[in-house]
Amino acid sequence: MPVAILILAAAWTTVVRRIEWHRVALGRSVGVVYLALALLTLVPASERYAWGVQNINAMQVHLGHWVDANLPRTATLAVNDIGAIAYFSRRPVIDLMGLVTPEIRPYRREGEAGVTRYVIERCPDFVIIFPTWFPQLSARRDLLSPIYSIKLERNEVSGGPEMVVYRLARCTV
Repeated sequence: MPVAILILAAAWTTVVRRIEWHRVALGRSVGVVYLALALLTLVPASERYAWGVQNINAMQVHLGHWVDANLPRTATLAVNDIGAIAYFSRRPVIDLMGLVTPEIRPYRREGEAGVTRYVIERCPDFVIIFPTWFPQLSARRDLLSPIYSIKLERNEVSGGPEMVVYRLARCTV
């Protein structure tokens, strides 16, 4: 999108300059080519941007509101995409990726088994993840019980096509 806007700005500047100064037809053609190129780039970029906004609203923002309406105010969430979910749910979060919970980083070096061990040790009330990111953890029915999920029809920007809210069944192995 930024590239398309820069090309569009350059095209517009070129076209205006050529028209104002009454340059040769070749100069106007170059400006028109820049403008056409910018428009051809801008249309797909704006469609992708729109789908990105739709994806975030339909999945993460929706889940944040769902958590706010359906889970206890004191519930702690372990989440692998914290932004909108943490903001709209207004719940304490454990960031499974380590951006705002740096204590998980040594566990992450162990892969998914380390993340699972961290979840068990920290014992959050709920885990909200993309099952595609943590296939072994999300398959652990002895540990996690799915209670709600969102699946996108067309995923352009989310970490996976589905995000699931799990209740943590127990915190001991």
